[in-house]
Amino acid sequence: MADYYSLYGVFASSHEPGDKPFISEAIDPIQRAAFKRERRRREDNLNNYQREQYARIREQVKQQTGDYIWAAHRSAKVPAAKLDELARKAKLDPDLTRRWMRHLTERRESDDPVFATWFALAKLDAKSFGEQARAALDGESLDKAHPAVRAALQDADSLEAVAKALGQLLYEAGEDQPKLREVVYSDTSPAKLSDGDVMRVMEVKGREGIRSRRRKFDELEGEHPGAPNRAMVLLDNAQSHNPRIFLRGNPGSKGAAVPRRFLAVLSGKERRPFEGGSGRLEMARAIADPQNPLTTRVMVNRVWQRLFGSGLVKTPSDFGMRAEPPSHPKLLDFLTADFIEKGWSIKALIRGIVTSSTYRQGETLQPEFAERDPGNRLLWQMNRKRLDFEAMRDSVLSVSGSLSLQQGGRSVRIEDKPDANRRTVYAFVNRQNLPNLFRTFDFAGPDTTCPQRFTTTVPQQALYLLNSPFIEAQAKRLAKREEVQAVADDSRIRVLYRLAYQREPSAGELVLARQFVDDFVPSAVAWERLGQALLVSNEMMFVD
Repeated sequence: MADYYSLYGVFASSHEPGDKPFISEAIDPIQRAAFKRERRRREDNLNNYQREQYARIREQVKQQTGDYIWAAHRSAKVPAAKLDELARKAKLDPDLTRRWMRHLTERRESDDPVFATWFALAKLDAKSFGEQARAALDGESLDKAHPAVRAALQDADSLEAVAKALGQLLYEAGEDQPKLREVVYSDTSPAKLSDGDVMRVMEVKGREGIRSRRRKFDELEGEHPGAPNRAMVLLDNAQSHNPRIFLRGNPGSKGAAVPRRFLAVLSGKERRPFEGGSGRLEMARAIADPQNPLTTRVMVNRVWQRLFGSGLVKTPSDFGMRAEPPSHPKLLDFLTADFIEKGWSIKALIRGIVTSSTYRQGETLQPEFAERDPGNRLLWQMNRKRLDFEAMRDSVLSVSGSLSLQQGGRSVRIEDKPDANRRTVYAFVNRQNLPNLFRTFDFAGPDTTCPQRFTTTVPQQALYLLNSPFIEAQAKRLAKREEVQAVADDSRIRVLYRLAYQREPSAGELVLARQFVDDFVPSAVAWERLGQALLVSNEMMFVD
């Protein structure tokens, strides 16, 4: 458990900057100008709303001075673990309540005249409070107390009423009453809120209003074609943080402090705390250390899993005691050593695997092997793999001749644009609201870790391939490709097969395709429909 909190401390000591580092301006000057205008409009909208909400909350907290004085008094008599619950029941902020408790303690120790009356009345018995309070207020013991406070509390018949009246007096104090006014309005006042305090105190509706405007602002930065290119970075906090263990996972019940350091099982005997800033660089070096036996093996296993459909270790995210041992441990060790020797080159790793005789096997069924190893763990044949969503979509775009080879640039909402021809790796992914199209084709959930995708076969997949505007648009483009239009009849069918499947059609396929085209009405779209049939077939969607 301590290891978890050690790594948590590294990231708790880091933050994402509000303004990400600038890389370059957008190329199109018209788009740049349009972006700046829209940015200014959204920025003004955000700033105006945020200014109003911040001012409202700051004023509200000042108005609640009496409530906080009363809550601070009550909280002093309850266990610390119960304070949060008490404050929230009173619709107050627990941290501000603690702040008022500390403030009142300081005032008591300094014999402060503003709060002298409060401290005197707080000692009285609640059952006969009214009578005792009047006697105290009229007595000589409070001669040094602030006269305005004594006058304001004359009619209070309970200690809670005293707190409310005192709070009202302090809130309404004018410039001519500096001693009273400084309690609420000075820079050292417990009612003085930072921007972080304001966001914490603010109700859900107000916070969501600010966040929604910030999201729109961030969406503009991320999606507008005229937005500048910026880098995704993480910065170290000014003060690093060594976390404390949450006992039973409760943030309000903290145990021992834990230094920021690497995992015990991979650190050896000389396990030292991270010393440089947050520790992110030291952690990265520990992860990528050639002496670390885990990182490279996990990486090699993930690449193998990607190419073969199943890893040498079947549990890609678990190499521990609960995991199955590798099916080929010496092969895993060899690939790992070769991977390190070649400078952690994933390209070299993939090249070595795909040029092997194991990878180049076919899917030919051999009954004697299937009987002894039905799961094909010994790799006596190639596993048949269904293309994942990205590869499927890119393959369709490539066959139709419309795949854009542009590298970099803005993300594209492919679900809203059937004619979008960017590679699917550039598809916009909303972590909080993943489009149904992605879910239909078993896209990895972006909001959780996903060591491997699970393949499903559901009707929605077939319906998309048969009816989607995207597939229809690519079928039309395929039929209009120059090499398709340059020939006719059987030659055109052969060209379509070569483009889609990288092979010639068999005699039976040629007859069937010719009959389909001849019988299709209207004939003008016959080639488009044939192209669509080829694009959505099993041969297109699976790799043998």
